[in-house]
Amino acid sequence: GDIDAAQAALDKALAVQRASTERYLAAEILRLRGELLLARRLESAEAVAAAERLFREALEVADERQARSRALRVAISLARLLLRLGRDDEARTLLRTRLEGFAEALRDPRVQSLPDFVAARQLLG
Repeated sequence: GDIDAAQAALDKALAVQRASTERYLAAEILRLRGELLLARRLESAEAVAAAERLFREALEVADERQARSRALRVAISLARLLLRLGRDDEARTLLRTRLEGFAEALRDPRVQSLPDFVAARQLLG
């Protein structure tokens, strides 16, 4: 795909979200911007640091909105990055903490099979 066009679309969407009192999609937009940044130039230390900042900002936004599912999705993106950086303990602690909020729901096998929960469990090993 065209990463530049995707980045421009996300930048525009984020500007709209930041100007609005309703920031429902802001966490997801920030997460996607981080993912695109990594897709563009993973080897750049600056890109990696910027992606981590975007993921952490996305977590803050999701937490402010009490959007646990979005926060989990952001945590998965951040954990993948942390694992690539050799920060395994930090990544696993982040995921475990986020999954704790779903302890009751995760008793249901249908919930356990949802993609974000499967991804989180795979990252935890």
